[in-house]
Amino acid sequence: LDMPSDVVDGVFSPDGRRVVVAAGDRAWVWSVRTGDLEMTLDGHLDVVRALAFRSTGELVTAGMDGAIFTWALDGWADSFRDGVRDVSEMALPTDGRTLVYHFPDGRMKGISADPGIWFERACAIAGRGLSPKEWRDVFADRPYDPACATGSSSAVRE
Repeated sequence: LDMPSDVVDGVFSPDGRRVVVAAGDRAWVWSVRTGDLEMTLDGHLDVVRALAFRSTGELVTAGMDGAIFTWALDGWADSFRDGVRDVSEMALPTDGRTLVYHFPDGRMKGISADPGIWFERACAIAGRGLSPKEWRDVFADRPYDPACATGSSSAVRE
């Protein structure tokens, strides 16, 4: 694979169709069948140190920036149905926490942008916070403060 920086980690998807590698501040998703780059996943502010697929097919990335992301590679909206809803002109949310996409055919779709909802979803998917050992393995010298752990400053608060 032609990578712009050193590969730190790699993992095959549960269905064997993809291989994902961590290089730099991104995860790179490649097709096993064709060898084509399907997508790059960016969002981390520092080196991506670890990758893992959940049995549901969602990819989890952990970076040196202290962030842990969960990626639904086959249609993120399908994995977060409770936050996606059809809207009409009469029912446009005005709460400042809903993104509304306008499609060329006139349809609109609202997606929750409430950080608390997304945080709860990510923690529900992860099922737990990182143990102190897991934290040290990925984040080395950063103070222990895993997302999803009780009392974590990573948690979004109102």
